[in-house]
Amino acid sequence: MNIFKNSVKSFRKQVLRPSRLLRTAIFVFLFNITAISAASWTYLDSVHINSGNPVFPFPQFLPYQNSSGTLGNLATHSGIGVTHAEMEQTIRDAYRIAMNRASKPGGGVGGTDYIYFNSDCNCTEGDGYGMLAAVAMADKKTFDGMWLWVHDNFMHNVQRYSDCQINGSNYLYGHLPGVYHNITDKSAADGDVDIGFALLCAYYQWGEFMGSNDACGNPISYKKEALAYLQAFTDTIPFSLNNGASYICGDIGLDGYTKGGDTWTELTDWASNTAQSGFLKPPNFGGPQTEYIDYAAPSYYHEFAGLLSKENPSLYAWNISQFQRCEASTDWLMGKLFAQSSSTIPFAGRVSLSNDTTPSFTNVMAAEDMRLAWRTIINYIWHGNPTTTWNPSTHRISAATTNTFERDIGQRYAKFLWDTRQSPWNNSGVDVTNVASYYKFWGPSVLWTNWTLNGTDGNFFWLNWIQGTGSPSAVISQDFNLMAEMYRQCETIWDSQENGDGYLTSLPKYFHEWFRLLGLLMLSGNYHAPSLFTPAANMKVYMAINKTFGYNGDSVTYTIDYRNYGSVDAQNVVIVDTLHADFIYLSSTGGGVYNSADHTVTWNIGTVTGFKTTTGISPTKGQVKLYVKMGIPTQTQYRNKATITCSNGTGWTSNEYP
Repeated sequence: MNIFKNSVKSFRKQVLRPSRLLRTAIFVFLFNITAISAASWTYLDSVHINSGNPVFPFPQFLPYQNSSGTLGNLATHSGIGVTHAEMEQTIRDAYRIAMNRASKPGGGVGGTDYIYFNSDCNCTEGDGYGMLAAVAMADKKTFDGMWLWVHDNFMHNVQRYSDCQINGSNYLYGHLPGVYHNITDKSAADGDVDIGFALLCAYYQWGEFMGSNDACGNPISYKKEALAYLQAFTDTIPFSLNNGASYICGDIGLDGYTKGGDTWTELTDWASNTAQSGFLKPPNFGGPQTEYIDYAAPSYYHEFAGLLSKENPSLYAWNISQFQRCEASTDWLMGKLFAQSSSTIPFAGRVSLSNDTTPSFTNVMAAEDMRLAWRTIINYIWHGNPTTTWNPSTHRISAATTNTFERDIGQRYAKFLWDTRQSPWNNSGVDVTNVASYYKFWGPSVLWTNWTLNGTDGNFFWLNWIQGTGSPSAVISQDFNLMAEMYRQCETIWDSQENGDGYLTSLPKYFHEWFRLLGLLMLSGNYHAPSLFTPAANMKVYMAINKTFGYNGDSVTYTIDYRNYGSVDAQNVVIVDTLHADFIYLSSTGGGVYNSADHTVTWNIGTVTGFKTTTGISPTKGQVKLYVKMGIPTQTQYRNKATITCSNGTGWTSNEYP
């Protein structure tokens, strides 16, 4: 009897888990949570994934590559029985469910309706989450509606698209949006960074122009708006109320650290001493003050500086410097948190800094603390270990001093996420049954969300928040069991305030939409740095088999499917299957050529169409078949694989899943 490892069809979804008993217990607990219903919402009628001919369509299923190496994920190392096709559908569904929180409040610009992402806080934080989700799924129509809504309603000192009137002209502190959806509000950096990052992604994804005009007939430009937004985030200008005697400086202080918003005081008082700082004037909002460290986004700052450097390094020299300083200072703070003790994890909401060199971290609440591991640790995944670091005494970057701060704390956090019972945390298991004290469970499926920064005293069970923000750490660890567990948790469980049909029309509670989607995207190799959004071919090949065992002399049919996930036509596409010596080649479809000398079958496919919105997925796919016969009786397990290559993009080698 011969045993074939390739699947006949997709296995039932089953990702690695600590125990089957654990899975049952969680679903019992979930039932009690999601039975609660709230007042009805008006759902967004539809979503438009891969609209507007994106440069970097969803999905990509690529490893993460940075200056320090390559990081695999569940795209390169599938969870048991979880195929690319299943992950793609799961993530599409998760996005559809997430956007059940979005609605159309009325109005719009140039034929595009305003879209509002309903957040519990009614704030720019929620706007940022919605925009991040839309741009990650290349949903241009939804993204455009959200950006138009934010721009025309909450941005200060900008000309509205809808009527060309100046919005918030009495605001004295810049252009960033009002935090609580009121034009008189000041800004908050956590929403500011996400909105700015989503806008930058839109420019990379769809090009310079939105394709709509404002009421004055001017084309709306993603690029123009992104550049203006990044300037507002970092511009340092004399403050008008005190006759220009001090500076205001957006969301990054003159001391080089993230501020809580455009009117927050700085983390330190360093810049208040102009003799020490070298600045001509002190900041209007000089410190010291405790700041929300989870607002900081070094991964974004790196991308912001990159865009400005490509556009005009001279014109934007100060803005570039501010982003680079703040990236370095945040990485340094993460390194100090890591070094504080062997048990500290990236789970803190506030930071203060005394004498410029000694930070102190504190917990605030779960919704703040759990976000710290998100925009920070991704910096290593996207950009690798930096070759510079932060000098907290001079508040400047020290060149040629490599650090591993984000990588190190990500690796530690991954260990914690896998099993909080491990030393040095030594937590007990979790009782989720209320049946008997000896039913204690462990693993990512029962992670509490509210921890101390030392990894103790967990409470509250918020399902998948921590799996979403912890997903970058899981990728850094290269622990594929951990990745699979966390993916499964994001896939199967979320908290809803309306059940709907129990799936696509369920209404997730706030945070259970974006952080669930973030985890699914990151763990599956679909959350890449926007600087990598470039036109390229991306070929994948998959192999299925018509039987899982056979006898000597039996014929076997392999079905080989291929697909171009990129936006560019793949050129000179070739598929090669090197057959096992025990196989006897019979025939193949699609022009396959058998070479008896090296026992290979080669298909010269030629050109495979790239994805375009108007034509969809169908033209990007193709299929060939291979027929072989078993030559000898054996109990060998065969794992036949095919490799696909192209001359203008990436290729792939199939695994045991179709």
